[in-house]
Amino acid sequence: MSDNKITIRKFKNDLKESNFFDIYKALLLGKLNLVDDKRYLTPTLFKLALLLMNFGDQTIKKLGYRLILRYSNITKDYKPLYDIAIASDYIPISKFIEKFLISDQKDSFNSLILSAYNENYKVNNMYLTRGQKELISFSIKELNDYVIIAPTSYGKSDMMVNLVKQNQGKKICIVVPTKALLSQTKRNLVTRIDLEEAGRIIIHPDMYNGDEKFVAVLTQERLLRLIQKYPDFKLDMVLIDEAHSLLEDTHRAHLLAFVLIILKKRNPSVSNKYFTPFLIDPSNINIPYLKTNLISKRSTEYLKVEKFFYVSKKGNDTKVFLFDQFLNETYLSSTMNKMSDIEFVIQHSGNKNIVYLNKSKDIEDVANLMSKQIDTQLDDDVLELCNNIADYLHKDYNLIKYLKKGVLYHHGTMPDLIRLYVEHIFREKRSIKFIITSSTLLEGVNIPSEKLFILDIKKGNSNLTPAQLRNLVGRVSRFKDVFDEKYGSIELLEPEIYIVDGDYVRNKNIYSFISKSLYEGRDIKDSKDNIMLKTEDEIKKLTTEEKESFIKTIQTLENIEPRTIDTVDVKYVESLIGRSCFLNNIVEFDVIENEQTLQKNLSKVQLNAPISDTDQLIKTIDKVFLTDITFKKKHDALIRLKHEKTQRFYSMMLSWRMKGSSYKKLISNFVGYWNTLSGDDAKIYVGKWGEIKWSPDDLFNLYVDISTKSSEQKINLAILRIKEEQDFIDNHLMKFIEILNDLGMLDKEFYEMIKYGSSNPKMICLLKNGFSIELARFIIEKSPNELVEIDVNNDKVKIDPKLINFMIDSKVNDILVFELKYHVKVQV
Repeated sequence: MSDNKITIRKFKNDLKESNFFDIYKALLLGKLNLVDDKRYLTPTLFKLALLLMNFGDQTIKKLGYRLILRYSNITKDYKPLYDIAIASDYIPISKFIEKFLISDQKDSFNSLILSAYNENYKVNNMYLTRGQKELISFSIKELNDYVIIAPTSYGKSDMMVNLVKQNQGKKICIVVPTKALLSQTKRNLVTRIDLEEAGRIIIHPDMYNGDEKFVAVLTQERLLRLIQKYPDFKLDMVLIDEAHSLLEDTHRAHLLAFVLIILKKRNPSVSNKYFTPFLIDPSNINIPYLKTNLISKRSTEYLKVEKFFYVSKKGNDTKVFLFDQFLNETYLSSTMNKMSDIEFVIQHSGNKNIVYLNKSKDIEDVANLMSKQIDTQLDDDVLELCNNIADYLHKDYNLIKYLKKGVLYHHGTMPDLIRLYVEHIFREKRSIKFIITSSTLLEGVNIPSEKLFILDIKKGNSNLTPAQLRNLVGRVSRFKDVFDEKYGSIELLEPEIYIVDGDYVRNKNIYSFISKSLYEGRDIKDSKDNIMLKTEDEIKKLTTEEKESFIKTIQTLENIEPRTIDTVDVKYVESLIGRSCFLNNIVEFDVIENEQTLQKNLSKVQLNAPISDTDQLIKTIDKVFLTDITFKKKHDALIRLKHEKTQRFYSMMLSWRMKGSSYKKLISNFVGYWNTLSGDDAKIYVGKWGEIKWSPDDLFNLYVDISTKSSEQKINLAILRIKEEQDFIDNHLMKFIEILNDLGMLDKEFYEMIKYGSSNPKMICLLKNGFSIELARFIIEKSPNELVEIDVNNDKVKIDPKLINFMIDSKVNDILVFELKYHVKVQV
């Protein structure tokens, strides 16, 4: 930064004797006396704003822009903002103002010239900023590995789709951070690319058949499985969504590094493109073992300037302070009688509101409390949505009760399809004002909102990092909503963010958290915790314990793909079962340390093959993978399988899975099973939803006495537990089942029934292509043959869009119609 740039420190110093800060405070709080102040304020403010925008550093430039934006929104005089938007090539702002707010100048010569200039930034019926257009151009033209850093709303998803279109005919993979984003990304691709040119879209490793061209959309776990299954598998291009997750010290971050390293080893020409909303130093996500230099392109535009509020409920009042992120100051905005978090949210809400909480249990509690305090009259369309959910799951599902009051919730313990449907409802229905959600919102979920209420500052067991908080804040006032011709408003460029020090905050110094996370003048650094990102010099500085961890991590990679990193001496497994454990991503125990025990355990059960029933399968998992094995502490949930009662339960779960039971049927099965329990047997494990301990020595409440629950309570607990148990089976048990199958221990048809819930080749093909069991069953049993093509040999499915109308005419549940649109090339 050059010395002549105005900095925050210099700015505050030079103006400390002036009355600027009084005017600035009044401007922020909307308390200017416009009749008296406007005449004096206007020339002074504009001169200062222009000075800051032309001669300030990045933070000061943004402050200068804020002065103009704030002035225009308070006075409703949008000509200054229009001029700034034109000068900065903030075309969406200038075009919106031109069209809706200063129509008296439309026919002037200058306006006609400027309007024609704006048309240069029109793409697909939307106006882009200069920064957006430059990013798009860079993303397509740059051939080297690169990272794009741009806030939410800047069209990173569109850039990835454009890259796919530009490279149709190649082998491409988009790596997404969650399974929930598989369907969303597939939908974007199906709608916009030529599948004949690009090849089919692969979202499951079992779909791959040696295709010469394809677009894969996979999590790092699924991509690793595909890499492991096919030693010759290669890619031409990898697009990494939410790439900042590489920085984390988690097994998933390690896996993402592993797959990128392996793919580069197999094809040195593979092109890696990283996309992230927040990264201070792009070089921090450069994996040294790839031996490439990342080029970066960052957007420094700032169309939005958030208004942050700190809500204190200490003492007898509720006080709202405006936190100024530029000067690191707080100003008392209002004082009111003490009220609950829910009362505050309702009183300060806008048309669309996101309420953030960390825990799923808190989310459902707040939804319940909020719904009781809202008296909303909803239209018949919303009531029909309630009927759809009732038909798909159960009429007593709490979500339905809350939806009728205009409240939705969204968290990771909901059925995946219902979570997508909730996002759809919130997007499409203006009458639904509130969605209460968790950190699932951080991972690519795009929903309309103008206000954000943060009732808990944690994500998991830690505070939200500055990057996570800013990513969360970036989800508010998306450009599509700000510039919407029907509902848009320039005022949405100042979205309101309330951080409430209330009933759900466990942190004693929330103001310190706000200052450290949001102050624009603070030097924020990336937390480069992933050991796979460490350079050679950084590795030398590791402690002995950290170096051991580093070697273990490299050892895992080497056992997945030998001779990938030859600079570190590691141990290799010597048995088939050890090899299969690494290939199936076993992290619950140290494979090498337990290899001999695994071999010994396996030798005792091999005579029992082939396994063909669930009781025998669960007992075999216990005997091979649990007996005398030293587990890592955090995997206690798996160790529960040593108990006979737990084994009976999971045997029952797998038997239901084999029948391809719908979610509705599973709810009935769960409640029916619970109704047979009494005494100690009625004390069931529910994890984070627990209310009691199993024994006085337990540290946490992880159980409930199901015999004390009403029918409605059992139904809602069943919906939660089904999702968690399905995730446990998919993320833990299935890995051990895959290993036993790799070792030839399972009957072929039994294995397919366990994995897919069917042995019908057409059903399996549909499931591999991402269809739910309910939709797959409808397609096979009830859809007209001429509208569906299922190529079992190549795992291809082709659906005629007319099937959508057929389903609507047949009055099929709208949730299934909604799901089908993720698989069919229609405009949505």
